Amino acid sequence: MKIIDRYVTGHFIFVIITALLAFVIIYVLIDLIENLDTFIDNQAPFSTVVKYYVLYIPFMANLTIPIAVLLSCLFTIGQMVRHNELVALKASGVSLYRVLLPLFRLGLLISVLALLFGELVVPVANNRRAEVKQVEIRKRPPGDQQQRKRIYLQDSSNRLIYVKEYSGQTKSALGVLIQEYDGETLVERIDARKMMWVEHGWVLYNAEVRSFRGDREEFQTLRELKRPDFTFIPDDLAQRPKDPEEMNIVELKSYIHHIHRLGGDAQRWIADYHLKLSFPFANMIIVLFGTALASVRRRSGAAVGFGISLFICFVYYTVMEVGRAMGRSGDLDPVLSAWLGNGLFGLIGLAMLVKAKK
Repeated sequence: MKIIDRYVTGHFIFVIITALLAFVIIYVLIDLIENLDTFIDNQAPFSTVVKYYVLYIPFMANLTIPIAVLLSCLFTIGQMVRHNELVALKASGVSLYRVLLPLFRLGLLISVLALLFGELVVPVANNRRAEVKQVEIRKRPPGDQQQRKRIYLQDSSNRLIYVKEYSGQTKSALGVLIQEYDGETLVERIDARKMMWVEHGWVLYNAEVRSFRGDREEFQTLRELKRPDFTFIPDDLAQRPKDPEEMNIVELKSYIHHIHRLGGDAQRWIADYHLKLSFPFANMIIVLFGTALASVRRRSGAAVGFGISLFICFVYYTVMEVGRAMGRSGDLDPVLSAWLGNGLFGLIGLAMLVKAKK
């Protein structure tokens, strides 16, 4: 059986690597055509464009690997069906499940590796790619020099900061609101017209300070108020908010907690958080579904297998996107919305595998 395992595994790995390379090249060409005007209008150097797409490759590979996995399953098992190898193995007493066992192992391994890759490599590459596009291609100032609006920041476990507008060039903020809590109780509120970074510390101007002690409220207006106890620095205000694709699971969970602490609605972020956990295991589900489909499918050519792979993955991604949209809107539980595609295709794959001739 070791010979059979090596044969099935080798063919599977060869097809998946070839498919991944092909999909990444196609993805790059399509994206290049769409953004060619941007590169030309901004006179982006060729080396910068190459750097941009090198940083784009991890995201492309992570997104397209389920398609490559399905294609590899259909080609590997389909070839064995076309050459009557599967029939010969069954006739010799080898169970279909035993033949497919190496693919199930590979599916689990790919899922774990995809999870690690999506956590350790993809967010870093996406974040760096966004900076290259912003600064080196579009020639816009770095994040610490830009203007931002409506900034929420948690300075400490009991202090929340809101800034209406911030300028990275002058290191000044307008419309500042600071709330300090003792547990869940508000003990101090500061409304300042302006805040500036002066000599390694923040200074509030035209500040209205309200202190709450039980049922008593103390109010005072200060023309200038120094707050050396603030732990955030200008870079914290200037930092560009990240997309979910630029954050790993730990960062996204921390961001969700931050939104909850501010009293905001984190529903869409919760849905993305659970999708980050479920999407890598789509590879295992795709292996189950693909092997089951290839086992019951009649003999057909490579073109048919390729077309079936694209159609199935299109349906799968559509189900995943519908689930994410419903999870973000609150129409469906975030956990259920994230695992909807995996659950549906997993059940279909199991049913097909059970009905397949052993």
